[in-house]
Amino acid sequence: MPRITARAANEAWTWDISKLPTRRRGVYLNLYVVLDLYSRFIVAWMVSHKENAALAQYSSRRRWTATAFRMGH
Repeated sequence: MPRITARAANEAWTWDISKLPTRRRGVYLNLYVVLDLYSRFIVAWMVSHKENAALAQYSSRRRWTATAFRMGH
C-alpha cells in the first residue's frame, strides 16, 4: 500500500464517503469528505442521497478548482 507524506498544508488530500443514517429505517445519506492530510482540515464536503463515482469526482474537482482560484493559480 503506498504511503503519502505531506510536509505542509495543501500538499496532499484524501477523501472518504460515510453513510449517515436517517430517521427512516434502511435509508441513508452519503457524506463525501475531502481532507487535507497534513492539517487534517476538512477542505470540502457534500451530502447526497446516492453514492457513485461521478459524485466523488465532481466534489473533488469542484474543491480543486476553488482552491486553485483562491491561491491564484
